[in-house]
This record gives sequence, structure tokens and C-alpha cells, in this order.
Amino acid sequence: MESIKTLPQTFDEDANKNNPLMIFDSADLNNKSDKIPQEFVWPDHDKPSKNVPILQVPLIDLACFLSGNPFLVSEATRLVAEAAKQHGFFLVINHGIDEKLLSGACTLMDKFFKSPSCEKQKAQRKWGESSGYASSFVGRFRKNLPWKETLSFAFSPGEKSENHSQDVKEFIVKKMGDEYKDFGIVYQEYAEAMSDLSLKIMEFLGMSLGINRSHFKEFFEDNESIFRLNYYPQCKQPNVVLGSGPHCDPTSLTILQQDQINGLQAFVDNQWQAILPNPQALVVNIGDTFMELPPKVKNILLLDSEGKRIAAKYYSGDWPTNTAKEAFEKAVFSKTQKTNARTEVEVTALENNIIVYKFVQDLHFFVTGGEEENELVLASLLLFDAVNLLLRGNADKREALDNLDLIFLCFDEIIDGGIVLETDANVIAEKAGINSIDPNAPLSEQTISQALATAREHLTRSLMK
Repeated sequence: MESIKTLPQTFDEDANKNNPLMIFDSADLNNKSDKIPQEFVWPDHDKPSKNVPILQVPLIDLACFLSGNPFLVSEATRLVAEAAKQHGFFLVINHGIDEKLLSGACTLMDKFFKSPSCEKQKAQRKWGESSGYASSFVGRFRKNLPWKETLSFAFSPGEKSENHSQDVKEFIVKKMGDEYKDFGIVYQEYAEAMSDLSLKIMEFLGMSLGINRSHFKEFFEDNESIFRLNYYPQCKQPNVVLGSGPHCDPTSLTILQQDQINGLQAFVDNQWQAILPNPQALVVNIGDTFMELPPKVKNILLLDSEGKRIAAKYYSGDWPTNTAKEAFEKAVFSKTQKTNARTEVEVTALENNIIVYKFVQDLHFFVTGGEEENELVLASLLLFDAVNLLLRGNADKREALDNLDLIFLCFDEIIDGGIVLETDANVIAEKAGINSIDPNAPLSEQTISQALATAREHLTRSLMK
């Protein structure tokens, strides 16, 4: 194809000789051909429609989250948790990144990509490397090529210390020359600011999953990231091309700064839906890697002192039948009944699973996770404190059986489909409804279990007079 130029051999070190590395030149493609090359034409079933519904994406005020206000923090984490379950997208405002830095980065990006091809090729990305310029994916694939150019930089937070070089800036200056020094300074600062923001986002992602807010922040502090500029040039046949094809983000977290052009879409509820640009916000998408990080619970059990089931919920297919579930519960009870789990939480292993447990009077609480799960995180899911609040301080078998509806509400507030939602006992009890009802409130405003509990209290007090 005449409009896709073969680079000099110096840029073709790792390419297969039968498939030389090519570059994408949108100006030539638009000016020299009647139609764009077939390699860039996408099949109809892959092309999102222009007339799509708008995706309702929650707007998270990071300043409110960082304020420490319990209500604002709780509301932000609730919204993030809901977004994570529905589609994985949310917007962040008041994120603390200087507006001048954001606009300056966009201006420099536009300047770079509109420069001559020979200038951009100075930063050509080599095969197997993360940093550098790439023109579409010509030379790598022969169909469904994206109509875009990219400039990528590998970044590690450790680069911010005085003893480390600034790799983003140094890469730009080394590849492009000293005249790009200011360009490098801006993008070094931009990468550092986004890295700092990502750790703040990790805090409320942790809280939205009911674990310590520092858990994921500490986990990702030294993690490397990719900072990428995506440029989508004009195309004379925009109805047949895509800037980026349908894909999933394989990373843990993506932070996206949109321009004013509407183009971002997410596939939700079996249809493409648009995420409209918001000049005050950054788009956050939870990636595939992060989806595998939160603890996943296989089951949560409440047995009596004889090993009989009071309540149980299974979130794994490891025990597909009731017979298998009962056999597992029997094995769990048999292995733990003689241990001293009344003073503190105990841990054991069974059938390639980790089981944390605690006994309170004649109630035995168990949480099961895979052998790779963190036992401290699993221990935070034992619901004896929440159950004690739900049962008004009377956590025993009789009260539990009388209030099974509240017990199962408690289960549902802690875990949904094996994913942790909440661990704070007071929050769980409040959401389950017990703490929001005044014992002296009319019975019509109380649940059946709450009404019975209130009636029992009134009867007890009358008999003691």
C-alpha cells in the first residue's frame, strides 16, 4: 500500500524480513487514496453505534473522600462499590492535579503528533519495549488496525526520589533531542501526579471492598505503570474505522483524561454505552488484574455447638450439591470443635482452603477462602460482632434461630457473590436495619424479628416489675 511507508532498516531491527515494520501516516491515507486500505476497515459487528445510550457513571469527589468526613467517605465508597459491580467505571473530580499541567500535556501532545513523521520516528518504539512512539499496529497485524498513533512511557514511582533518574524526561531528551527538554519535564511531572492519584484511588477501592484503606495503596506503592498518549487523527471514512477496537484493560487501574470529543464507550448490559467527556473529571476504569486481587470468599457458615447448620451461604461451585455442603460442614466442625476459639480467632486448612473461625457461646462462626487468600482479611469477615449487635447482645443459638432473617441480611451486607462489601460491624448492623429502629417505635415500623424482639423485652420488663 503506497500510503504506508516502510521505515529505514535501522527501525526494522527485530521485524520479520518477510513482514517489514511499517508506519501509519493518516495524512497520506486521507489524501492519496479513494478509500482507506482494507486493513483499517472493521467488521460491522465490532463497530459501536453512534446512537448509544449514555452510561450513568458515578461522580466521586476526591476532596470529600480525603476530608475524613465519615458520611462523605461512606457515600463515596458506596458509589465506587456499586460502579465496580456494574461496569467498573467512575469519574473523579477535585483530584488535586493542576489544571495547567493537564492542559499543557494536551497541548504538547497535539504538537508532537502533528509534527512530521520523520520527527516522531525519532522516538520509535522497538519490539518488546514499553516506551516509544507507535503508528497504529501496522507490521504486527494485517487486519482490524486501529486508526491511531501512540506515545508511551514506562514509569516507576521510585523515580521521584532524588537518587533516581527521571526516566520519562530522560527518554524523551535521549530520543528526541535537547529541544524537547520542556516536553520531557511536563510529562515527567504528569506521570508523577497520576501515580500519586492512583494510590489515592486505591485507598477508596480498598474501603469499598471492606478492607483496610491502606491495603491496596501499600501493595501498589512500588508498582510500575505505563503512561500513554493516544492520538486519533481525522479520517475521511470515519464510519468504517475505530480508534481503539473493543478490548479489556489488562492492568489494575486505568486513569483516562478525555478531550472534548465524545468517543469513549463501554459494553454494559449487552450494548455499547457512551461515557461523555467531563472537562473537570478524570475517568477511572478498574482493570482485569485488579479484579483478581480482592479477597474472594467461598462460603460463610454459622453452626451450633453440635455442628448443625443454623445459617450458611456458598459462593463457590466447589460444593455443588447439598450432600457435598453438609459433608464439608461436618468436616469443618470435626476439625475445629476441640480448639480454643473463644478467646481469639483461629485458622486452619482443609481441602486446599483456609478457614478462619471463632466461637461465641453456642454459635460457631466460619469463613472459608482459597489457600492463596490472606487469613487476616478473611478474619475481618467473621460476623460475630455484627450478629451480636443484630441480636441486641444476645448472641446464642435460640436468638439466632428466632432472627434468621436478620442473620441472612447480615450475610448479604458483608459479601455479595463472594466479593467483600463491608466489614465494619456497626455499618453492617445499621444497614441490616436493627440499629435504625427505636425499640419504642410502633410495631408497624419494625421488621417481624425486630417486633418480636421488642415484644420479648417489654414482656420481660413487665414480669420483673
